[in-house]
Amino acid sequence: MRRSGKVNIDKPERILTANTVSTVHFIGAIVENDDERAVLTGLAGNNITILGVNGQSMQNLKYLLYFFGSDIYDSSNIDLDSYKSDVQMDFSDELWAHQINATGQWRLDLSGLDIPINTSNYTLYMSLQNLSTTAKIAGVPGAVQFDIKYSLRN
Repeated sequence: MRRSGKVNIDKPERILTANTVSTVHFIGAIVENDDERAVLTGLAGNNITILGVNGQSMQNLKYLLYFFGSDIYDSSNIDLDSYKSDVQMDFSDELWAHQINATGQWRLDLSGLDIPINTSNYTLYMSLQNLSTTAKIAGVPGAVQFDIKYSLRN
């Protein structure tokens, strides 16, 4: 979902960013429907709202980026599983994902999100699932990077 930036003067909010690092997070190969997890520490608070995600990918693949409130991922006990939400990051959709001069990494911006998350220890837990039939390549040739835009909640 692409939207133009609007400022709501009735609701001032400080937009913060948590970044994945392409040489640290999601560095392995990921085959179709498999996932890799990442932990982002150093959030400005434990109660946040994710407002948007900017992404870059060396491959034009389709991903699902999951958000969790703790390190309890995909528990068979649904009362323990900390799943909060997910966003589709479809770098293969040329209507939304773009390259500059048809070379280099693919870029994608999702804004207008409203995903409340309560975490602990100022940490965001994520999982990246590959939805493409083509495998994500390990290392630099398959690098991905995400900027998670968020605000603090009371």
